[in-house]
Amino acid sequence: MRVKRLIVTTLLVLCLGMAGPGTASAQEIIDLVFCMDGSGSMGDDGWAAQINGTAAAILNSLPHDGTIRITIIQFADNSVLEIPPTILTGTNAAGVADQVSMLGYDEGNTNTASCIDLAAEVLDGLMPPSTTQIIDVSTDGQPNVPSGSGASTAITAAENAIAGGVDQINALGIGLNSSGQDFLDHLVLPQDDLPSDGFVINIDTFEEYQEAIAEKVEREIGLCALLEDYTATCATDASGVVN
Repeated sequence: MRVKRLIVTTLLVLCLGMAGPGTASAQEIIDLVFCMDGSGSMGDDGWAAQINGTAAAILNSLPHDGTIRITIIQFADNSVLEIPPTILTGTNAAGVADQVSMLGYDEGNTNTASCIDLAAEVLDGLMPPSTTQIIDVSTDGQPNVPSGSGASTAITAAENAIAGGVDQINALGIGLNSSGQDFLDHLVLPQDDLPSDGFVINIDTFEEYQEAIAEKVEREIGLCALLEDYTATCATDASGVVN
């Protein structure tokens, strides 16, 4: 795993380096919005896994050359913009990662729709503009807000976000039961049988989160697409974790 990550990271550096230092333009920015589950079912361990895993991904899996802009939203009863849109650079990446690792835990219900709606609102009209907008949902199951229609409301929010210009909605499921799996399978978009489709990564335990989120963002920013064996590298194993 470490060898492969070194290979794909080196490829990204080489490809981006062709333009020369300091030449990243608005056209090269990828927006990643992380919707992190702050509901009570996650517990302290689940919240710690999310913030620490995401912080590690910011430090170790994302380039710090001005081509990635991240946003962090926590959802529980409602959604809170924890880290506003921030372009990662060599100067600020460590500080952003520290901020993420210290985020407080709301511990409420599960309102996934509110996070997707807020993410789409934040992305709308961002300057400088990006070529790719991705919303990442991390959760342990179906939403329960609004009561009785949490899942369908979240799926509608996802459809509206795609219609409004978001390119991809992906998910990382933690210890899902069958209903939670079915929810995420319908939440991720688009679903056109193309490499650009939304996807779900499944893990069984919080201990697996850091490795899974690292592989997830590497796939999202196109590292796998730089390799000739795209299908083999980005395929998922039986557990749903990207190889």
